[in-house]
Amino acid sequence: MTILRFKKIKNHRIFRDFSWPSGDMLPNFAKHNVIYGWNGVGKTTLSNIFRLIERRQAITEGEISLLLEGDITLQGENFGSDTLPPVRVFNRDFISRSVFEQPNEQLPPVYYLGEDSADAQRQIEELKTQLNAVNTQISENTRDLTNENSAIEKFRTDKARVIKTLLTAPGSAYNNYNAGSFRARADELLVGALVAPLSDDARNENIEKIRSSAMDLIDRPTQNYPDFKQLTTCVNEIIGRSIVSTVIQELQEKPAVAKWVSDGLVLHKGNPNSQICHFCKQTLPLSRINQLDGHFNDAYSNFLQELDLLIAQVDGYIDVVSKTTLPAEGLLYTNLRQNYIEQVNIFTSKSSQVSVYLSSLKSALIAKRGQPFKVLKLETYFTSLPADLTWATLAISLMQVFLSVATEAFVATGKAAFDTACSIIDQHNNFTSSFQSQQTEARRALEVNEVAIVLSEYRAMLNSISNLQESKDSAMLTQRELAVSVTDLERSIRQHQPAAEELTRDMTAYLGRNELEFVPHETGYEIKRRGEPALHLSEGERTAVAFIYFLKTLQDTSFDLANGIVVIDDPVSSLDSNSLYSAFGFMKERIKDAGQIFIFTHNFTFFRQIKNWFGYIGKSRPNKVRFYMLKSHFQNGERSAYLTMIDELLKKYESEYHHLFSVVIQGATQSDALPMETYYPLPNVVRRLLEAFLAFKEPGKTGELSQQLRDINFDISKKERIVRFTNTYSHHGLMPEPAHDMSVLAEAPFVAQDVLLLIEQMDRSHFDSMCSLCSLNGS
Repeated sequence: MTILRFKKIKNHRIFRDFSWPSGDMLPNFAKHNVIYGWNGVGKTTLSNIFRLIERRQAITEGEISLLLEGDITLQGENFGSDTLPPVRVFNRDFISRSVFEQPNEQLPPVYYLGEDSADAQRQIEELKTQLNAVNTQISENTRDLTNENSAIEKFRTDKARVIKTLLTAPGSAYNNYNAGSFRARADELLVGALVAPLSDDARNENIEKIRSSAMDLIDRPTQNYPDFKQLTTCVNEIIGRSIVSTVIQELQEKPAVAKWVSDGLVLHKGNPNSQICHFCKQTLPLSRINQLDGHFNDAYSNFLQELDLLIAQVDGYIDVVSKTTLPAEGLLYTNLRQNYIEQVNIFTSKSSQVSVYLSSLKSALIAKRGQPFKVLKLETYFTSLPADLTWATLAISLMQVFLSVATEAFVATGKAAFDTACSIIDQHNNFTSSFQSQQTEARRALEVNEVAIVLSEYRAMLNSISNLQESKDSAMLTQRELAVSVTDLERSIRQHQPAAEELTRDMTAYLGRNELEFVPHETGYEIKRRGEPALHLSEGERTAVAFIYFLKTLQDTSFDLANGIVVIDDPVSSLDSNSLYSAFGFMKERIKDAGQIFIFTHNFTFFRQIKNWFGYIGKSRPNKVRFYMLKSHFQNGERSAYLTMIDELLKKYESEYHHLFSVVIQGATQSDALPMETYYPLPNVVRRLLEAFLAFKEPGKTGELSQQLRDINFDISKKERIVRFTNTYSHHGLMPEPAHDMSVLAEAPFVAQDVLLLIEQMDRSHFDSMCSLCSLNGS
């Protein structure tokens, strides 16, 4: 299983936001890969990522994902649990782990299989076959789990977006609703009682609640209707009554005339000229006055007063009914209006019927006042009846009962509608008084509803993931059991001594002296110098011991070299040139059969050896070789590393000089096009270019750059600026961090121009040739 690319490295050390370019801009890793870069551009960071894969240790800083052979995506957070490719890494961490400077501290042992363990070896091979099958199952389960988890996460995100869109409002708790919020609510519903989705009407009502604004409180109306049964009885009794008097037949039969005469009699009484008629001016006979007094006696007057009082009472009731109204529906919340309007219509209709009834009672009373001596029937004054009744169908004796009961029914129906309307007004007022809490409840109900709608689909996805996880866990348990069996068999056939002797021989050949030896001791090795623990190793000896040991571990039976990945990060640090070539020879021989190789270096001499080796392989198998370069640039004020194809000048020529020259040309000629932070590496590049150029042009002069420039015929002020610039801002072997002095940014391109002018002045032919090469390379 090979590694094809780093899909993403975000916020992990110097890699702030790296994504592998799409298309053919950056080809996938091949079998043989070299990554060249100066110090400080991310080589150690990448080698440490490989180291974490080797140690099966999850990455907790930033986000990292790799693409493996078979289109498998490996997440950094899963390094501790997923099936990983076999990896061996040599870097600074390996050196510090492998070389101890305290007596009796040991290296982990390197093991070989015993020659007489054929049977055990066959068992191991059979177990490894089973182990490979289990590993394949784990890989498939891991891939399926990745896909299922991605699907369910997208499902959560999509549904959360729908809920957020529905419930977002100023100050709403759902403004930041996300996939985690959906997951929490869904998990709550899964373990609780079954929740049915809302009906369309209930859902629309809640939506109306959350989208409405708080309205004003409404005064609750009141009504005060009379006892209609008692009122009807009273009216019926008074109009059916007859007063006692000496009745004048003509006046009894003519109510209008009777009223006229009654009024005239009052006017004449007490008048000195009462015997003279004001109408005809004739003398009124005393007998006629006495006859009229007998007709209009006290009983008559009292009866009329009683009628007037009852008429006034009925008028009052008519006024009460006409003025009893309900508030306009527009004052209520929209979701309450439909029912409210229905109740208002019922109440209005019944109130109208009650008003008609009261008016009929009043008509009967007025008629009685005009005919006080006549017995009247109440039903005569009702002109309006329900459509299905006529007077012909009703017995007169039942009419009074019917009228009373019908009116009570009208009143009861109207009062019920009135009370219902008032209860709706109460709902309105309660909602206004608790507006915030009502909206909160409505939003929660809508959230639960949206989750409940998709809960069965979500449960099915969870069950699928659970089944896959159980399958993977079972396979991993089998994997551990098989691995233990393999380890136990291998332990029974390990032999320490031959490996220690070979390490000692390799170390002698590597260093050219036989001071250091590996001595087996119980489960490991001791490093000794002339029989004593080797303390205070030089950096070169530490690197040599660690690298020789590392190459030997590649033959360990716990590592399948042919299918494994070997990562080597700058193995030549602190080595002299002889050891450098020796290191390359040892490395090449030990790793040439590896399944995949990654070599990191900033040493151009070492890079040149690798380039020649890989170049030979690439002649017949170009797809097996890749040359990359690590660089850094500035993003949002921070230095960030990225991986790209190597500069063709580094790949084509046998020195770093061509690449340095192209970088200086770019800095000098593209000053307007490049961001200012691009110039931070330029002082170091200028120094290295000048040192290489002057070493060739002035081989007899060594020492500080100022000493080398002193006798060169060139503008003195420019020479001083070059010296000051390189001494102040460069550091041997390092790409410096920003110096936080903005003057370096402004001065860098001009110093680069000075250096190019110096080279041109000293060797015009060389300068023109280099400029031509750089132009062909796109610089």
